[in-house]
Amino acid sequence: MLSKLLATSLLAASILTAPALADFIAPKFDISLKTPPKDRYDVAIRSQINLHGWEYTYAPLLAYFEGTLGHEFYVKYDEQLTSILEAYPQEYKEELLGAYDTLIELGFGQNITMGELVVLQLYYELNPFCTATLVNDPETGGILHGRNMDYSLPGLSNITVTFTFLDEVSNKPIFQSTSFLGYGGVVTGMRIDGWTVQANQRFKKEIPFVHSIIAALKGYRSIGFTLRDALMAENSYAGAIEWLKGQKLIAPIYIILGGLKAGEAVVITGDRDGVDESDESNHGLAFMGDEDYDWFLVQTNYEPATHNGDGRKEFVEGELSKVDCGDVTMDKIMEIMSTPPDLTTGTVYTTLMSAAVGTFEATVRTQDAENEGVGAAGSGVSVSWPREFEQEVESRLSART
Repeated sequence: MLSKLLATSLLAASILTAPALADFIAPKFDISLKTPPKDRYDVAIRSQINLHGWEYTYAPLLAYFEGTLGHEFYVKYDEQLTSILEAYPQEYKEELLGAYDTLIELGFGQNITMGELVVLQLYYELNPFCTATLVNDPETGGILHGRNMDYSLPGLSNITVTFTFLDEVSNKPIFQSTSFLGYGGVVTGMRIDGWTVQANQRFKKEIPFVHSIIAALKGYRSIGFTLRDALMAENSYAGAIEWLKGQKLIAPIYIILGGLKAGEAVVITGDRDGVDESDESNHGLAFMGDEDYDWFLVQTNYEPATHNGDGRKEFVEGELSKVDCGDVTMDKIMEIMSTPPDLTTGTVYTTLMSAAVGTFEATVRTQDAENEGVGAAGSGVSVSWPREFEQEVESRLSART
């Protein structure tokens, strides 16, 4: 029903707003874990580059990363940046090396270094805005989970995909994720018959990304690979919470989980060394029902107990409060998350998921297509870092020679 409604809406939108680009369902690819790691992303990468070209896939994103330091920085420190992979499990290391080999075979080795691909694994620690909407499902007694991914990075639409990871023995699905090609981690995912999860950046008074690189050089873990490990290791909502509570991450983060049963929804407030328990109202674990509403949970990029953000949380809570808890549906969640201020010009995708129902579908948003590098060369935006932070990064990279 949801797919039919969405398809009808998108068709109508394309007719009414032509020649503007319409939203579309993210391409879907299976990743069999019995396939050698170096070959797992080959088909997906070739498919999207062959369809859209380098100019409308990776080029705008790399222009952003190279905007201040320049391509020559990544060439100079390629070996040191690539050495970050030594802290990764061998399987993930081989996947990324294989993805880079595919880019070389396609003729783009001169456009990107292996070190840049490694830095892209830290992408989620670079200024994303996100919304999580979790509600009790009156029909199944489970949890409906909606996720808006908002990002200022250009060129993401044509590399946004849905992956289904298949068990290496049974070939049955283990978990699904919405991801960006070339990124090996998971920040939006669902363990089949288990739980759903998303990561939202937690803002602190520091320069984004630079501190994350420094933490990575110290051996701290990316949130994406941490969540991927959790999706592989834990088949239950309760088990996932316990597993994630003890992780040391390269950046402060909110981890939002939904389970199989009504009321199973939580926001874990994470710091680099584990759960941040400084908020006495929840000690780092904010569950559905802890605030004013007992049947839904909304989280953006601000502390769960506060309402001093940018209005997205207040808007979504206000819209949900107008709906009877017995009438809420995935269609209603999609409607709310497709309405400003929750939908922004920076919204890259909306994923709707439910472990209880088995729903997992991502819609790529194109309302700001020019800035996203769809049908255009990209926005030309670049990140600017204070020189002292560049020097600190360079110093730490030089020390790894």
